[in-house]
Amino acid sequence: MAGQGSSSVKTIELTGKRWKVQLLWGYSLFFVGDFLVFSGLYAPPTSSSANGPLIGGLTLAIPGLAAIVHAKVMIWWHHR
Repeated sequence: MAGQGSSSVKTIELTGKRWKVQLLWGYSLFFVGDFLVFSGLYAPPTSSSANGPLIGGLTLAIPGLAAIVHAKVMIWWHHR
């Protein structure tokens, strides 16, 4: 049977593109936020705005984590 032309195997993706895009955005926000948080923790405090990277990082990381969890739950919910 091997080598007798093309086979009729079909790949079916059960996860919609909507949830994959949300996962991508969630991971992107989360990792950028983590980078900002950790860069802010190790930076020397030189001014009164030394907490800027920490606050900005948390502002990105927390919604990113929420988007990841939401997308994972929705993928599980709609899985066949």
